[in-house]
Amino acid sequence: MQITDDTILHTIEDSFFLGLDTPGIFEYLDVDGVRGKYSSLLSSPFSNLMVKTMLTPANADTVIQTVCDQFAAWNKAFGWMVSNSTTPADMARRLRAAGFAEAFELAGMSLNVNHPITTNPAVRVRRAVASDAALISDLFHRAYPMSKSVSESLVSNWQPTRDMKYLAYVEGVDEPVAVASQTYFPDKPIALLGGAATLPEYRGWGIYTSLVAHRLKSAGDDGKQIAVIPATRGTSAPICQKLGFTERCSMEIYAWTPPEA
Repeated sequence: MQITDDTILHTIEDSFFLGLDTPGIFEYLDVDGVRGKYSSLLSSPFSNLMVKTMLTPANADTVIQTVCDQFAAWNKAFGWMVSNSTTPADMARRLRAAGFAEAFELAGMSLNVNHPITTNPAVRVRRAVASDAALISDLFHRAYPMSKSVSESLVSNWQPTRDMKYLAYVEGVDEPVAVASQTYFPDKPIALLGGAATLPEYRGWGIYTSLVAHRLKSAGDDGKQIAVIPATRGTSAPICQKLGFTERCSMEIYAWTPPEA
């Protein structure tokens, strides 16, 4: 399989829909020319996100208003992603005109899974199992942070065989101090590195690097060729670049907040 920049972009876009076959937490939101997701629990540009936009100059503004009206009725904030595949080409301008503000800029990055990475020997990583759900929920709650009820909901239907999570430990501390995700696409030799969360007091210890290295090795052992990551430009992207990742595409997320908020 030839892995092109478009392959990387579409893989990352598709990753935002992983797990949506478990209703109750995230659901699809399909409008003519737009495909996105929303959460009944959360109000944020990442949880409620329009991902794929295939509109025209003639209907783009009307569809933007339709989606805004829906989220206004729900009184929820949401995001709209603009990427190289988005049409029309001036979608970012139209979103700003509709009251959106740029919230996140992501770099779609890739790396061969066999790329060597030096890690901190004081950091130990293991793959999580079903009985670790409470530990993972607590890390989400404390590291992101998010409310306890939301973090518990996010792992309530967690399936370790499909959504692999890894826990990081440091010497002298019994409980894990960070968590990260990894997902495989059955029809592609690609591993997706999902979000990582490290407790604030342990940031700067090389824990994120160890989690990346461990997931790369696991992916290689499972026959994958490359790893891709939607890295936030202000945080994880610079680290990933130092580790050897190459930027393949760019994505911007624009946020909209309901007037009542």
